[in-house]
Amino acid sequence: MPQLAEPPPRPAPPARRTVLRGVTWAEYVALRAKPENEHVKLTYDGPAGGLLEIEMPNGPLHENVSWWLANLILAFTEERRIPVRGVGSLTQSREDLQRGLESDLCYYVSSLPKLEGRDAVDLEAGDPPPDLCVEVDVTSPGVRKLPIYAALGVPEVWVWANDTLTVHRRGDDGAYAVSGKSGELPGFPIATAAALIARRAEAEHFALLAEWRTAVRPDENQ
Repeated sequence: MPQLAEPPPRPAPPARRTVLRGVTWAEYVALRAKPENEHVKLTYDGPAGGLLEIEMPNGPLHENVSWWLANLILAFTEERRIPVRGVGSLTQSREDLQRGLESDLCYYVSSLPKLEGRDAVDLEAGDPPPDLCVEVDVTSPGVRKLPIYAALGVPEVWVWANDTLTVHRRGDDGAYAVSGKSGELPGFPIATAAALIARRAEAEHFALLAEWRTAVRPDENQ
């Protein structure tokens, strides 16, 4: 019998993250401004040797976890009546620091009054950075982001990795330390949130969100 030809090898999927070295600030800004890069995350650290991480649009796992975290934060702030403004994946960049990035989620909480009456946020013009940024890391890490957040002055960063949600609080020395609780959203049950997200395939999302709201709703008798 004739031998069947081996099928041609499948092309390797494009890398989700590419890290370049020796990139200048002007090159980073030019790439950020290209319309075709609108949905591409760029992380730039000039002092670290001009490192630029190019992160392609995220896969379904990343988007699913991001959706859950956004909804848990929304429900918590509604139940606790905490004024907050979500600014999505706002580009946070400052030429004087030679650093820039986009978070998966970011929020203004304690510094929200400084933005009163304005929708646009411009760090280059002196606006404060977001008070809370969220990174959903479901792939291998690229450029280290916490030093960039520290330089920008972000008070708190949440990192989701390995089905765990970790809070990093920026201290007076400018460095982050892992904390068991949130300073920007006091009372937010970090471990409970992670456990609920881990159960996201077990029940309808509205049932889990109802359970979450019941868990975080203030006791009216207290």
